[in-house]
Amino acid sequence: MPETRLSTKQEKPQVFEMRGSNNPNWKGGKPHCLNCPKIIWYDAKRCKSCETRQRWENHLMPKMKANKTSFKKGNHSFLKTEFKKGHIPWNKGKLNPKIQAEKHWNWQGGLTQKFWDARMTSKYKRWRKSVLERDNYTCQICGQKKNLEVDHIKPMAIFKNLSTDIDNGRVLCHSCHINTDTYAGRARKYNYA
Repeated sequence: MPETRLSTKQEKPQVFEMRGSNNPNWKGGKPHCLNCPKIIWYDAKRCKSCETRQRWENHLMPKMKANKTSFKKGNHSFLKTEFKKGHIPWNKGKLNPKIQAEKHWNWQGGLTQKFWDARMTSKYKRWRKSVLERDNYTCQICGQKKNLEVDHIKPMAIFKNLSTDIDNGRVLCHSCHINTDTYAGRARKYNYA
């Protein structure tokens, strides 16, 4: 039996397309806002601007009209207590005398001044320099030559008479110094027996 071919001149059978208004489920295309012609999301009824206007007119405006002491732009009800731009507070730069020195809950008898007075003496500076020179400006634990600090082996806060003894000092880098048992506040808890 001979094959039947469609010639180019013959028309191909048309397929019924199920797009747009030809689809039986067509509901009129993309949804539009109820108040304006903007295209919106499928689950919304109004665009954002119309929704905001609707909410303002139906809910907020009646409450504003009912409350006569409502907010008005530029209306300042508490002028004396309100912070104003460029206003300098009355207590700026002033210390509160009720919580100064002995009256403060964390007062420890002026330790900060004593701390710096002890470290600014020429005797202490000579001790520090001699310990650095003795240890050749290197950390005694890791051998690093940067971020060096001079450490008291027996803390200066407890053994005041050994604060400038060269045998009581050693050079440590900052990371090694932090890990010692006598660093900062740990010196008070350390057992020296």
